[in-house]
Amino acid sequence: MLRLAGKKYAKNNAEMVESLFAADGTCAGYYRKLKGGIVFLDNRKQPFAFAVQRGPEAWFVTAGKDQVSGRTRYMSGLGEYTAKQLGINTLNNSEQHRAALELKEETAL
Repeated sequence: MLRLAGKKYAKNNAEMVESLFAADGTCAGYYRKLKGGIVFLDNRKQPFAFAVQRGPEAWFVTAGKDQVSGRTRYMSGLGEYTAKQLGINTLNNSEQHRAALELKEETAL
């Protein structure tokens, strides 16, 4: 289970089902660890955000599924709607950066 800004993200369907019975609420979606970072998926398993993890740095960008090729595309920045969906829209840039670094440390284990 991954937590970001008070929202939970499940690694798989088993964790999602388990969260239905948890006292702290259900998951907002799923996450998948990739070589370059963490992709966040909604409840329909569609990508919407990516936590880029390169070297000592980490930051968030908007992601989405290309309708023609079906491949996941990563934007060069974070859209306001994506920040809202992640729950980090009230954080300033340095706080968002810190949250991305915390995810990097948490998932490095």
